[in-house]
Amino acid sequence: MSRLEVIAPASLQGETRDLWGGAVLVGRSHDADWHIADPTVSRRHALVRHFADHDEIEDLGSLSGTCVNGRRIDGPVVLRPGDVVELAGARLRYVADDVEVVAPTAAAGPAHDGLLASLSDEDTAGGPEWSSVGVVARALVGLGGVLVGAGAVVFLVALVVGMAGSGQADAGGVEIGGVPAAPAALGLAVVGFALVAAGLVAQKLTTGSPARR
Repeated sequence: MSRLEVIAPASLQGETRDLWGGAVLVGRSHDADWHIADPTVSRRHALVRHFADHDEIEDLGSLSGTCVNGRRIDGPVVLRPGDVVELAGARLRYVADDVEVVAPTAAAGPAHDGLLASLSDEDTAGGPEWSSVGVVARALVGLGGVLVGAGAVVFLVALVVGMAGSGQADAGGVEIGGVPAAPAALGLAVVGFALVAAGLVAQKLTTGSPARR
């Protein structure tokens, strides 16, 4: 019997999924066959297919990608006992009870070329460089969106206050906490847009890396 077991994050450690028959959709969505409750995991992150003689995993175009033993995959990859699968911040280990854990040979195919099939937790604790960049990129985009929204709210509040005081739609002279509202709103929006742009650039770099489709 083969299975995937969660080794990180600690809050999900110990969760397992037996692989038998058909395919298993892994993701954050509650509609996924295996729901991974981690905010960094995409709603439809990866698909695991079970066959009579092997199991394979394929990324479904997730934002942070899918890695096997620290390398991003760009198509279906055959899993071998001891392989560590990374779905953004979630790390899973592939276990096959009836198969001996061995290091792959040159004949194992390009999907595992130069990689060990069995890695210790210490070997993968930091995660791949590009996976970390993807998580940071998502955080930048999220924070930037919050700041842009906050700037819009501040401006709208100032506009309402200005109308109440003068009867005209003018937010220029309104102050919030002693700070002119219009410049504050503009500043928040500018910083927010800058963070969003930085996050999008980082995402572009990850998707444009040679190891990622």
